[in-house]
Amino acid sequence: MMAALVIAHALVACGGARPIQDDDAVAADEEGGGRRARRAPRAGERADEEEEEAEPSSGDEGGDEEPIAEGEVDFPLGERVVIPGTGVSVEPPRGTERSASGSTLVHPRRRLQIVIAAAEGDLSVHQQFRSGLRASAEELESEEIQLNGVPATLVVDRMEQGQTELERVWVVARQGTRSVAVMGLYAASRSEQMRAYLRTSVLTTQIDPAVAIDPEAALGYRIDPGTGLQLVRAASTNVTYSTDGQPPPGVGQPMMLLMPLPIDVPATERTELCPQILGQLVQLSGGPDLQQGTIEGGELSGCDRSVTTTEEPRLATYTALVFRGDAAFMILGSTEASGATRWLPRFRAAARTLTPVAR
Repeated sequence: MMAALVIAHALVACGGARPIQDDDAVAADEEGGGRRARRAPRAGERADEEEEEAEPSSGDEGGDEEPIAEGEVDFPLGERVVIPGTGVSVEPPRGTERSASGSTLVHPRRRLQIVIAAAEGDLSVHQQFRSGLRASAEELESEEIQLNGVPATLVVDRMEQGQTELERVWVVARQGTRSVAVMGLYAASRSEQMRAYLRTSVLTTQIDPAVAIDPEAALGYRIDPGTGLQLVRAASTNVTYSTDGQPPPGVGQPMMLLMPLPIDVPATERTELCPQILGQLVQLSGGPDLQQGTIEGGELSGCDRSVTTTEEPRLATYTALVFRGDAAFMILGSTEASGATRWLPRFRAAARTLTPVAR
């Protein structure tokens, strides 16, 4: 799908694609040693050694930032948080913050994440949704429960993410045609401290199926795809646009995809590193019509590429790496080769409309 993407769609956090795996920070091999695009920290990792060891200020109220005592299980939960575009709300650990993009809650000092996803459809969609969450994880516990009167499954499992072993405590439920998942992640080495805490949190999940799924609101960003493409509202995990607002039925149908990237590239180095990063994220086997460009203007910067592939089925493909503030995004576009003249200019124009959505 969409040419030869070398993007690992591991639903580690049930929140969509994970383009860069642990310890695979994108490197620009330059003379003199090269510079690296830093991958954003994930659950179980130290974002910054000094930050990790910093003591809370005396002004912190309620002890949110106090270290967790060995064996402590009575951890405080914070106020209920409503996740836009999903119909899901949850009470996360106190001190948790909403991420800049995506349906993710993070607690930097406790080094944990909670990711929320929702999908709309029949039972087959629910089964695909649930099996996608399991991925290649090793299941430790599984229990059929009632979640505020809704049948649900509570799972504890572990999986490798690069050189880090993560433990996940997650619940998946279905109410009417709405399937939802709330997943807590942390380093498996901290299981004794974290498992009961995250179990308590995910079991506060509430579902409001009257709230329409809106992947743009869930991500916090959107693009204007222009005439001919509509937002697909089947799931909150990735922002997709198709000709009829339904999931693209097959390869070759015009579509666009917007998703966040967990990388941190210094603003002063983005122009230089962008083409190299994009080339490593997405490999395109194309012909002599490869076009490369720069995205700049306003609050956006980045680069893009387009090409008509030589392999069957022949596709006109578009890829862009776009930065806005501290956030990075991948934008993909694809259509059959015969539609290149019509669609590639639209894909390029759409990528330059990336803007935040009020949440």
